[in-house]
Amino acid sequence: MKTILFKGFVVVFAISLVLASCTKDFDKINTNPNEPGLEQAVPKMLLPNAIESMTDRVYEIFLGHEMGNCWVQHMAKVQYTDEDRYIPRISVINNTWSSFYAANGMDIALLKKVSTQNGLDNYKGVALVLEAYVTSVLTDLFGPIPYTEAWRSSLSDGGILSPAYDSQESIYRTLIANLDTANMILGTGSEAVEGDILYDGDTDLWKKFANSLRMRLILRMSDRDATFATTELSKMVADPATYPIMEANGDNAQLVYLGSAPNNNPINENRKTRDDHRVK
Repeated sequence: MKTILFKGFVVVFAISLVLASCTKDFDKINTNPNEPGLEQAVPKMLLPNAIESMTDRVYEIFLGHEMGNCWVQHMAKVQYTDEDRYIPRISVINNTWSSFYAANGMDIALLKKVSTQNGLDNYKGVALVLEAYVTSVLTDLFGPIPYTEAWRSSLSDGGILSPAYDSQESIYRTLIANLDTANMILGTGSEAVEGDILYDGDTDLWKKFANSLRMRLILRMSDRDATFATTELSKMVADPATYPIMEANGDNAQLVYLGSAPNNNPINENRKTRDDHRVK
């Protein structure tokens, strides 16, 4: 009996030690010292990948060329003719969704958060423009999508792993308002926009991008809410000093690719080894 009691005591004592160990310094044990925190995030390091990843996805070989050009019959295919026969590739659709949310979308969300917390209005304006562009592409492709609760998977952002879906109307109205904010704050910050591979830090050109994109979204709403569209467009057209827009090719939001992978134009890179298409 003494031996049994002693063993029982040992088991209870061991369990107590394990439980105590599980709660002592729990936050330190579960913190990865090699993972950079928000305070270490650098806007100029986030911006280049956000821009290139976003552009690569919109104009990549499948979404921007195979589906886009073949579905509207600008191109025909001589092999692998799914797109030419209006057969979607589910893998491409899934990759588009996950890329915009998990890759460039997350970079943009982090850029927006860092710039907001540190009072970097120029970077915040850029982030609002990029977020509006990415979100507009997503909602135009998929309709209702997660937006207000999107990109909030970390505990500091609420830890939302299954974000709610927003209606396309509410998304459009929010993006239009955010682009107005971007126009107002771009150029007001004291920081230079480094890492800008789109406009080389020129906040005036970012304002033109913001307002031109805003006009596009308003025009797309015009059949649904003509009064709103007329009021907003009239306000912008009547005050070009406050709402500058793209007026020449030099104002275009155009990423100039380099001549070789991984920074070559994705369609050009693909055409180095393939010959699948013909002009209709």
